[in-house]
Amino acid sequence: MLQEQRSCNDGGWYDKSWSSRLTVTINHEKVCGTEDKIDFPVYFVHQSSDFAKAQPSGADFVFTSGDGTMKLCHEIRSWSPADCRLVAYVKLPRLSAVLDTKIFLYYGNPKAVDQQNVDGVWSGYAHVRHLSDKPSEQSPPGPTGGTISRTEHFQMQRRVLEDLFGADWFTRPSKWRNVHPAYEDWKFCTGMIESGGQFQWRDNNELQALAMKWARVMRNNWSLVQCTRGDVGNFGLGHLANYGDEKVMRRLQSVKLHHEQYLDLLAEFLCVAWFSSQGQHVTVSENPGWADFQIVVPAWAAPVVADCKRISRGSTGETLKSKIKKANKQIKQLGIDSYGLVILNASDLFPDVRALDDTIPPEISEVANLAQKVLSRYCTAISAALLVWDEVSVLGPDPHGRGVMFVLRTKSMTVEHLAPIRPLPEDSTPIRIGCTITNFIHFPNREWV
Repeated sequence: MLQEQRSCNDGGWYDKSWSSRLTVTINHEKVCGTEDKIDFPVYFVHQSSDFAKAQPSGADFVFTSGDGTMKLCHEIRSWSPADCRLVAYVKLPRLSAVLDTKIFLYYGNPKAVDQQNVDGVWSGYAHVRHLSDKPSEQSPPGPTGGTISRTEHFQMQRRVLEDLFGADWFTRPSKWRNVHPAYEDWKFCTGMIESGGQFQWRDNNELQALAMKWARVMRNNWSLVQCTRGDVGNFGLGHLANYGDEKVMRRLQSVKLHHEQYLDLLAEFLCVAWFSSQGQHVTVSENPGWADFQIVVPAWAAPVVADCKRISRGSTGETLKSKIKKANKQIKQLGIDSYGLVILNASDLFPDVRALDDTIPPEISEVANLAQKVLSRYCTAISAALLVWDEVSVLGPDPHGRGVMFVLRTKSMTVEHLAPIRPLPEDSTPIRIGCTITNFIHFPNREWV
């Protein structure tokens, strides 16, 4: 029996109206990385005959922290009274990477009303969707929470690209179109639509490649929607005119069809989207020799003038030096009192899945050291360099072969100039980037290979 007897060591009891509770202990050795996870939604799966005491609707399930009384937000993904199997997301205030985390699951209250708090679980997330083709699981979409069909999800992703380029551009034969990143993303979404949203793979390497593509398509499309002030909840592209003035519009139209320049544009969109999503006012400008955009950070004494550069694989030290010096010139050219920021997007340095780790990758440390030297020797208008990179990791696979979670984290590191014209404020958090995309792939009838 899983019903607990209360003791002085078990903490308080949430409410005497609940007859039973289950102790859940999360092994810290299974928590990836070295830092504690804050406000982290944990995927919970458990099956027990004692769950027969719960309501058929699952309304009386309640999760609490280790003290037994502080209620945690949760969302039930599925509850089967017949099988006594519960699948849910539970938001933990802190998930320790050093000590085991204990929580409680209460049940057995026939009079309880629904205890879920879906919005609470996903607060802080720009977009959350659960994909299913079961009509009983469909729910109204919103920015966070909600269940839609797998096919509809990929249709939304493809529609963003078609609204940006025009649907006929993707079907019109063209030699250069076939190697364009947007066409590759569109082709991926089309393939997923044709398969009914079902991933098909031959080995784990192919699955990882598909999951990486899925995460990056979502991240890029989110950036496009955010920058154009579209519908983030439903991935609806807004108007390009919302991104900037007529000069900016002409630049976008002229560079988006070029392979490399489109990648540069995506790096810029990511930064503008992130700062905008954090409530900062961003102005994109387009004049010969000017930096890319300005950021107004509340409580900062001056605006941030930022220029975004992409570091491709195989870039040399001289290439990096040239990019930073050019950014310094463009920031200075604007001629206003500001904090200067060069953003170096180094995502291309990490093309493969890697272990989730909170340490700074050696490749980034190498770029940071070189950037520090260039700033000190040649650049006074730049207050700091912001290094941005992607890490794609695998959490799992599920030991029971039910699925695997992939995480795309966009991380950043600030390299401050030691003696700039205007040093950054002591707290540089407002100019850091930290976007995360997580996808859980469910395969109930297939074992991990």
